[in-house]
Amino acid sequence: MTCIVTSVPFVLAVGTPWLIPESARWLVSQGQIDRAIKILGKFERINGTKVPDDIYRRFRETCARICKEEEADKTYSVLDLFRTPRLRNITILFIVIWMAISLVFDGHVRNVDNLGLDVFVTFTIAAATELPADTFLTLVLDRWGRRWLACGSLVISGIFSIWASAVSNSIYTASLAILGRFWINISYNIGLQYAAEV
Repeated sequence: MTCIVTSVPFVLAVGTPWLIPESARWLVSQGQIDRAIKILGKFERINGTKVPDDIYRRFRETCARICKEEEADKTYSVLDLFRTPRLRNITILFIVIWMAISLVFDGHVRNVDNLGLDVFVTFTIAAATELPADTFLTLVLDRWGRRWLACGSLVISGIFSIWASAVSNSIYTASLAILGRFWINISYNIGLQYAAEV
């Protein structure tokens, strides 16, 4: 029964391609500028605002110019990330941070059965931390910045995780582990945001 209750919402995912528009950024990267502008126009109607036609004209010109420049530019490889000291330091830092975030997140997901409570209930509660974590992140990410939020949430998750391993009562252990999962969800989503932006 628990399996059915937790998997029924995923049926809604089938309708996602018709409900959620294509990413305008992706369309521009594929050279489909007119389609991207059409989607941006939908957001105009939803938000009840009007973007001047001059903005769209300049956007179209800029996108066309960038597409031409990208076609003319040489291709890059992964090795180019290590050519300059600054880019090399940023790349290595991202690799280490992303590895730490992924390991902690994976540890929280896999360690649910060791918390001393029902596995299905604990996993469901831990997974339910995604929505509040995402909502919190949506509200504060642009105000507080990615760097401090990523670092802070990773440290807070580590504190709750270590605290959970030191407590002997299974209710407290599960509660602290779920709080750790909440904060690692934030850090994980910031990592995904970094990956999209960089």
